[in-house]
This record gives sequence, structure tokens and C-alpha cells, in this order.
Amino acid sequence: MPDTLRYGPGETLMVAGSLTATGVTFAERDPALGWGGIRFASGTNRLENATVSGVSYAGFVFKRAVSAVEVTGGASLVLRNSVVEGAVNAQGVEVIGDGSTLLIDGTDTLIQNNEQAGVVATFGATATVSGRAQVLRNGSGVIVSGSGSS
Repeated sequence: MPDTLRYGPGETLMVAGSLTATGVTFAERDPALGWGGIRFASGTNRLENATVSGVSYAGFVFKRAVSAVEVTGGASLVLRNSVVEGAVNAQGVEVIGDGSTLLIDGTDTLIQNNEQAGVVATFGATATVSGRAQVLRNGSGVIVSGSGSS
């Protein structure tokens, strides 16, 4: 897998299965336009020593809040020693629905500088922030709603 994967405006990496990515940067092709982020729709997934940056929803119209990284459909994600940063008009990481789980762990994990919430858990999902992982300088910190837990 290449060190950096770049996406255009509106393009989203949809994972319907399992993904393990180590040492990869997921970024925008054009910093002025951004890209659509990563959606984990099923399976057991892991991002380690990875970066997700440059997600932007400026100018797009959506029916709900959007995020740089979304975990839904009963998927699980371990985010270890990774960075999710700089999402424009979007949340950092969102985990949605019963059975969907997120573990943010590691000494170098940062969820930072996202215009909306850093971490959101909703509708029965579980998000865990452990170790020395940090959620900082976001529009808001950690939001739990609709029977989500953290």
C-alpha cells in the first residue's frame, strides 16, 4: 500500500469488509477542495500510525452531520497511534448504531483541530478513548447521544 492515498472532492473511501492500514496517510488531492473521508460500514478495522486529514464538507448539503472517519453498521475500528485532524465543517470521528465500536488508543493518537466535535457516539454505539490518546482543539470534545456510550 502506498504511503499516501489522495482523494478528490466528494470522494469517500468506503470499507465494506475489513481494512488494516499501517503507516498510511489518507488526504485530499487539492487542499482547497478537500475530500469525503473514510466510512467503515462493516467488519473489523484498524488504522495504526495513520493520518486522516483534509476532509471538507464546505459547500456540500447533507441531511446530518458528517465526519472525517465514520464507523457504522456494526463495524469496529481500532485507531492506534494515529491522527485525525483538520476536518472542515465536519466531526473528527463518529461511531453510529448498535454494535458499532471505536477504540482510540495509544500514546500518539490525536483527534484535533476539527471544526465540529472530536468524537461522537450515537444510537447505541460505543467509543472508548484510552491510554494517552488526546481529543483536543475541536469545535467540541466528546459527544454522546441517543444511547451511545463512551
